[in-house]
Amino acid sequence: MTEIETKFYAHLGLLSNQFARMEQMIMLMCSGLMGGNQYSSRLVMEKNILTKNLKLLSTLSKENKFEEAEIASLIKEIHLLKADRNRFIHSVW
Repeated sequence: MTEIETKFYAHLGLLSNQFARMEQMIMLMCSGLMGGNQYSSRLVMEKNILTKNLKLLSTLSKENKFEEAEIASLIKEIHLLKADRNRFIHSVW
């Protein structure tokens, strides 16, 4: 494998890793809005796909009247990032 290929795949791995970390942060935000019990919230969210957890985050922010506009904006950005991420990750693997 050439040096360029190695760097390319390293960056793909970094993209995948950082996206997974972002998904974990979304789960932690939901957990906080569900009262902070990480065990219970993990049971609710662990089998969900990202789209469902984003919908849950949106619902929880509205129910708790917590940073609704900011979270809605964040969710919109994440949907755009997800589309770009999927193009990169799935076009290679």
